[in-house]
Amino acid sequence: MRFAYNRTHITRPNIDFFSVQDVGINSYSYLPHYMLLTVTGGFILGTGTETPTDILTPSWQLSDDFTLVRGGHQFVVGGSLARWRSESHGNVSPPGQFTIDGTVTGLGLSDFLLGRMGTNALVQAAPNTLDMQQAYVGLYAQDTWRVGPRLTVNYGVRWEPFFPQQLRNGAVYQFDMGRFTSNTRSTVFPNAPAGLYFPGDAGFRPRPAC
Repeated sequence: MRFAYNRTHITRPNIDFFSVQDVGINSYSYLPHYMLLTVTGGFILGTGTETPTDILTPSWQLSDDFTLVRGGHQFVVGGSLARWRSESHGNVSPPGQFTIDGTVTGLGLSDFLLGRMGTNALVQAAPNTLDMQQAYVGLYAQDTWRVGPRLTVNYGVRWEPFFPQQLRNGAVYQFDMGRFTSNTRSTVFPNAPAGLYFPGDAGFRPRPAC
């Protein structure tokens, strides 16, 4: 019998400097003392990939095999069980990505000095999280049959069902065109667009638990 366990924990910190509020811009940021700014033809503050991130990936596997020799037969049965998880928390867009591209004056640096921003100048999102797990099961039975000095036959069967990835925090949805055309909305999240439905809504197909 064999058992394996692996766990990695990656933490990526950042260096604080100043946020948009610190320089007088009335805009919300999930990260204090940090900002993302791109001035076309000028300079860049941050890219989003150096923001605080935490990634945890534990996994385990258990397997065993049993062999029995009888005459010209070598019977083997065995199996493997495994489960892995991925838990992450990132901040690529939460500070708000400001872009000054010269829409007003034609020069990015001129717009920056004037404090003028064009359209689509701010892209922002909540912290991106992932809490996912997946299970694996594999069972088999086989026989190596030595029929004669010059002939050996191998045959067997294997059962290996597929278990989809599971989002443990329920952050998953499904879309149905029929619900969309009939303007059917979710009872769990009534403000969601028509056609989308979530765990807890009638008709949502539950996935096998891991």
